[in-house]
Amino acid sequence: MAGIALPLPRWRARSGAPTGLRAPQVSEQLVLWIGGSLLFLTAVLNFYVFQVSVVATSAYEVQALQREQDVWRGRNQQLQLEVAKARSLRWVEYSANQQLGMATGDLPIYLTVDPGNSAVNTSYTSTKSLRGDD
Repeated sequence: MAGIALPLPRWRARSGAPTGLRAPQVSEQLVLWIGGSLLFLTAVLNFYVFQVSVVATSAYEVQALQREQDVWRGRNQQLQLEVAKARSLRWVEYSANQQLGMATGDLPIYLTVDPGNSAVNTSYTSTKSLRGDD
């Protein structure tokens, strides 16, 4: 493993003779431990920031999907209301009268057939007399 060689400042008197002051000796192993620790700490903090951003992005996407779900539920309720309206007999009658120009009929006319006679009896019978509402 190669180390980085840093020149140490030389503490010399002006006369060039060494004095009693010496630069502290820093071992190469200590420098590697400090550098590795800083590198590890930087990696851990970067991972933490990445995780926080992923969680924030996921939360935003969940909120957007919930809003979209609410919109679709509202549309679904509107369509259910329109289906119920279209199935209503009053709406069918109104549509037939207004859009198709149909008119409401009078009382229905029923034909009675005599089982013994092959000729059709064309007597008109109202719904009141058939129901017994006289």
